[in-house]
Amino acid sequence: MSEAPLVDAGRALLRRMRDDMVEVLAHRAGPRMQRTLGDLAEEVRETERMSAVDQDGRELIGDPPVARDPTAANSDSGADARGPVHAPDPTAADGFLDLPIEEQIRRLEAAHGIRTDADWALEMSLFMEDKFRDIGYISGQPRPETIFDGPEGWASWLDARRNLDRDMSVDLMGEIHRRLQIRHSPEIAGQMGGIPMLGIGSLRRPLSRSELAAIEENPLLTHVSGPVRTEPYGLVFEPEIAGRPGARTVRRLDALPTAEQLAAIADDPLSTYHPPGGLVGQHGQINPPTENGLIIYPHFGSVENARAFHEELCDWYNAAKVEPGSDPYRLAAEFQQRLISAHAWQGDFHGRHSRILMNLGLEQAGRSPSAVAVFDHDMLTSSSQWAAEVEAGSARYRQWQNKLEAAGGDIGPVDLFDLGPMRQRYREMGGEPSPFPPGEWHDGDKYERLHAQLRSMP
Repeated sequence: MSEAPLVDAGRALLRRMRDDMVEVLAHRAGPRMQRTLGDLAEEVRETERMSAVDQDGRELIGDPPVARDPTAANSDSGADARGPVHAPDPTAADGFLDLPIEEQIRRLEAAHGIRTDADWALEMSLFMEDKFRDIGYISGQPRPETIFDGPEGWASWLDARRNLDRDMSVDLMGEIHRRLQIRHSPEIAGQMGGIPMLGIGSLRRPLSRSELAAIEENPLLTHVSGPVRTEPYGLVFEPEIAGRPGARTVRRLDALPTAEQLAAIADDPLSTYHPPGGLVGQHGQINPPTENGLIIYPHFGSVENARAFHEELCDWYNAAKVEPGSDPYRLAAEFQQRLISAHAWQGDFHGRHSRILMNLGLEQAGRSPSAVAVFDHDMLTSSSQWAAEVEAGSARYRQWQNKLEAAGGDIGPVDLFDLGPMRQRYREMGGEPSPFPPGEWHDGDKYERLHAQLRSMP
């Protein structure tokens, strides 16, 4: 075969390495520099595998670069200049999931029009909340997008974010869930649950009055003050309204249940008895941290009931969005809040799943996606406050995007997000370089306090 593809690939890689070295010297290196050496071997192998080369030696396999279209913006609404992703879906190719994960990321980023570190950072503003993202940038954290779920998490996010041209439906929810889960738990990818054995969220700290009020306002959630103990006689999780799927309440028993009472609880698909010794999970009794209380998610009793809930949610949204004078921010925020509160899809990533769908709604309405600052506010603030935060997140995304466009893409994440002063403070206080070991648990409260401290320092 011709040597031209090898030569062209080598030249392109050298140009990228040169550009990334400039970024390093300017203290602005982004994820591409951190991947360059790993990409080298794979790109050479990929070039050697090429099965078709035209007469000019250009590669014929793979997707062509997708140019970003600055004319896609809606000047009246301030919509996302990139808009919904219309480029060919690279995951449709046979064997895509069998490719090395870095090659999957490369193709997915190209399909999203992510060409520079600034493009990557803009997408990161949707993927990761401020406290982790900002500290990752100012500390020089290598590849901050991988600190929770590895490169598979970033690939799955990019994969799921491509479904932007379909009406809201349960099938669309399932497809996005499938793409989020397929690299992590393929056996549950795209699967709805709704029948939790336990269905709780342990709180890291006591809730404030406003947070308690938000839970009280939410018709799907229940707060139980801590510590939560099953001793001496056990607890029963049961419907808030007898026989109705949805919100649950917790009843503390004043005596051990009789055999007849246990049989009645067992016959009720919406109720669960938790005997002394711990809460009953999927694999037996467990003792999660409950000192600060619990949030109890709803129980739908069957997958069919869970599907019916989501179909009603989609019908409500699709009808409301075409009403004259409807507010796309309020609708998208309320839709997301109901979806995350239902917590009915199997596995993790409920937050990502619901935010991708929320941003789908915003982009379909001609608005920018929302880079909300604090993800937990979806359940810990009132519906009106959450709608305001979603609108503010959309406005700042649009502001960052305009800044990126004005710079012609020649801007790093620290400058894009105005983090220079924050980085200087972090260095002056002896901040730890690369504080997030990938795959480990990261203390959200700790970094929330540090982020607030850095933001408030003169």
